[in-house]
Amino acid sequence: MDCYKDNYSLNEILRLNHMGVFDNDPTKLTDRISNLIKSNPKSKFLILNSVNIEEWNFNPSVFENSSIEAIEVKSNYMEKIVCPLPNILVFNCANNGLVELYGLPNGLKYLDCSRNEIINLDNLPIGLEILICNYNKLVKLDWLPDGLKILQCYNNHITQLNDLPSTLIELHCYSNQIECFSLLPKKLKILYCQLNRLKYLKHIPSEMEELYCDSNQLDKLDLKNTKIIKLKCEKNNFKSVDNLPNTIEYIDLK
Repeated sequence: MDCYKDNYSLNEILRLNHMGVFDNDPTKLTDRISNLIKSNPKSKFLILNSVNIEEWNFNPSVFENSSIEAIEVKSNYMEKIVCPLPNILVFNCANNGLVELYGLPNGLKYLDCSRNEIINLDNLPIGLEILICNYNKLVKLDWLPDGLKILQCYNNHITQLNDLPSTLIELHCYSNQIECFSLLPKKLKILYCQLNRLKYLKHIPSEMEELYCDSNQLDKLDLKNTKIIKLKCEKNNFKSVDNLPNTIEYIDLK
């Protein structure tokens, strides 16, 4: 879900090219990044993919007086973040070896930390709107930012998702071990919760448009006062599916 890339033109993107295997000298890598930024002061998007970064230890001064607001540092060997990140809006650190995340700026809006080894996600930036943390080792997600709009946390070991932000409109939490939701946000429009251990789904929000709850242990589903357009809920233990709305365009109950 790299939708942020559409916000930047080619002349706003900086890419540090892979020049063979680096000798893992942090100073040399820092100098290369610093020179790249200085020579392109109006660039906003910095790509550092597959350049053998083992840890984020770049002094924030490297980014002073730059226009960088998005950083992509995917597919490296990065295990930890040592220095705080600059004041950016977008950070994509997918497919590394990170166990924890610290030093994220409060103004961050988009975070993709999928395909790492993360066990806990605490102290997330208060302004975060999109969180993508698929394929980690998470067992819970507490203290989510109040303004979060999209949450993707599939393929983890999560057993419950409580106190979800009221602003949430999309939730992708399939392939976990969730048994129930305490309360789904009223504004939620899209819910992917298949391949869990759900025994019931109560109080489905009236704004819900797409519901994918197949491969669970549900025996009843009540869709009263909903506006669901797409419903996929096969491979459950249904005795009844009640109050199907006339808005449905696609349905799979088998």
